Amino acid sequence: MNNSRLKRIDIDIYIVDNKEKKSNATAKDYENIKLFVKAIASSMSIREVTLNVKDGLNQSDNSIAGDVFKLLSPVFRRLNKLEVVNTDFDNNSIQALKSALEESELQEIELSCNTTTNEQVGIILDTINDNCSRLKKISWAHCNGEGLLRGNNGFIGLANLVSNPSSVLEVLDLGQDFYRNNDNTDFGGLEGTSVFANALANNSTLKVVHFGFDSLNVFSEREWQIVSSILHNNSIQELHLRGKQIGAAGMNGIAQGLSTNTSLKKLDLRDCGGVTWAGWIELLNAIKNNPVLPLEQLEINSFLMRSEVITTSITSILVDKSLKKLTLGGNFTWDFRDAVLIKLSNALAGNDTLTTLDLGYVNGVVESRINDDQSDGLKVLSRIFRSSSSIDATFRSNHTLEKVLVRSAVNHRLIALPPHLAWMIQLNGNSNKFEVSRTLRKM
Repeated sequence: MNNSRLKRIDIDIYIVDNKEKKSNATAKDYENIKLFVKAIASSMSIREVTLNVKDGLNQSDNSIAGDVFKLLSPVFRRLNKLEVVNTDFDNNSIQALKSALEESELQEIELSCNTTTNEQVGIILDTINDNCSRLKKISWAHCNGEGLLRGNNGFIGLANLVSNPSSVLEVLDLGQDFYRNNDNTDFGGLEGTSVFANALANNSTLKVVHFGFDSLNVFSEREWQIVSSILHNNSIQELHLRGKQIGAAGMNGIAQGLSTNTSLKKLDLRDCGGVTWAGWIELLNAIKNNPVLPLEQLEINSFLMRSEVITTSITSILVDKSLKKLTLGGNFTWDFRDAVLIKLSNALAGNDTLTTLDLGYVNGVVESRINDDQSDGLKVLSRIFRSSSSIDATFRSNHTLEKVLVRSAVNHRLIALPPHLAWMIQLNGNSNKFEVSRTLRKM
């Protein structure tokens, strides 16, 4: 492969037990795998590698993963991105990965590590911190072992990475699948959590954070200590908490953080649970009342998001803030009323920043009304694109909104908007707004 121009390669290896000729088949399989990996290691062009290595023979401290990491060490010196997914780790493979990482100058790492202990997690993170000075993104997708967020080692390793004065880390993704007991006893450790929170508060390079706290339990006080630190860090531009059980105290903490933040551009709170409608209003008021918050994308929804939230707080944000994308639905069907959409439409009449309005999922009754062009809310929405009272009024109509998305709760597909509304929305995609106004005026 010396002359190969291959830039990226996915390596899937799965050893299974051949019950009839176990020893011979295993030896042959291992030898073939090693030859294949050696050939890959000889390539000078590969810059991205994805590894999926599972040893079905379950050989303690003798898995094929360790040999693969050792053989790939020459490639690590040249890699920009490494993904390790669904791989079974043991002490041998952890040490082999450690040695390989010591040779690397990676910019992006994604680890989805099975059966790792918190001590092994600490070894990986410390090695990354000591050797990957170019690292801009780290993702820890999930873990079936003790994991990243159990015990002090994982948190302290993250803290060291985040607080490293030479760090250029911009994206920290802690995944979606970490779990803890209901009594919170195995969520991190007091020392590790505090050190990590302090590191986040003082970091000046992080721009995007995805939190991996589980979706089964309401956030604990220690978890909110971490979230609060992020929101008081004015380099952060995106915060993703989708699907988390926030709770009243958690929402209050987010609102307090947003009241002083000067950097956040995207906030994703879709499918978050444990929040009352009053909590949503508290959040939205905090956004509205912070004149220096540069929020451009807001994604929220909940079973408990009553129409009062939409008709008061959100409509005021559309008037006072410079949102570019507003999402009011995720996986849940919400109370989509024409009266609510009419108020949203009125707020958008004078808005010149919002380009995307995602209304989420609607039930079958609402879907039928849209299909039959009987939605009074969508009829009012269509009027914001074209005021016929005068030429000047037509020019000052909304020529910014380019996407209006509504999905069916029945089959999850996008619902086709009435043709006249779809045409005007499509017309708004033209960057020449004078031409848009002239076309509408001729109608």
